[in-house]
Amino acid sequence: MVRAGEGAGNFVEALGLLLQRIKQHEDAGKRLAASLGYPMFLLAAALVSFVFLGSGVLPSFAEFSTGAGAPTPWLTRTYIDCAVALRAWAPTIALLTGAAFLGLRVARSKSPGFDHRVAGAVLGLPWIGGLILAAVKAEAFDLTAAILEAGSTLEEGLELARATVSNPAINNALRTTVVLVRGGTPLSIAWKRAGLDRRGDECGMLQLAETAGSYAQAFRRLGLVRAAERDRALARFRIFAEPAALGLVAASVATALMALYEPLFLSGTALTGGLP
Repeated sequence: MVRAGEGAGNFVEALGLLLQRIKQHEDAGKRLAASLGYPMFLLAAALVSFVFLGSGVLPSFAEFSTGAGAPTPWLTRTYIDCAVALRAWAPTIALLTGAAFLGLRVARSKSPGFDHRVAGAVLGLPWIGGLILAAVKAEAFDLTAAILEAGSTLEEGLELARATVSNPAINNALRTTVVLVRGGTPLSIAWKRAGLDRRGDECGMLQLAETAGSYAQAFRRLGLVRAAERDRALARFRIFAEPAALGLVAASVATALMALYEPLFLSGTALTGGLP
């Protein structure tokens, strides 16, 4: 954006647009953190409490039950075995996960084709793919509009915005779009040929921009549309994730209570002579 402002001799306005974009990016990050933070906290709390109760608390009650002459209930034994196994295997699981993640990053950095296929596969996922596509496009559209408003040409604006797109599949499609536009192809047609318009609504807006000659306004509106789509996807995730996380916590607590109650009940029964 600074480069566009320098080229157009409109450096001050470019800085103002850059500050506005930074604020929008921070707001989007806060919305994402608000949508993911609470469910992730609940899941982490459920996991920690499961391991703590199963490996630190319930074994004492199981030993007391056995010492009183009562058998250890199946639920209690299963709860303890799962918690102990999870605690024992947690470092190995974390190490394998980290190694797989590192290996994937190395493979993606060494092979652009593999990187492109992985990025395309992620975009094809049912929910997360649509969220990533909407988020990336919202950022790219807003940046392109800001660069154009700073005085840059259409080709330069698309190229500068493309350089900020981290998803290889979308980056490659934008590169194809820039090449076609530089070759004289109208933007709406180049956008469609590059596979960027899956729904068909973006090309219509770009066609209007070609007629009116206002690409910056068109990209600004498209950015708002994709940002709203991103926010709706996050809202749907939050509506589903929070009750699911709460249900998991409730199930974990209920199971822990049952696993704790059964040995106490059987121990009391055995001590009072209720069991042979």
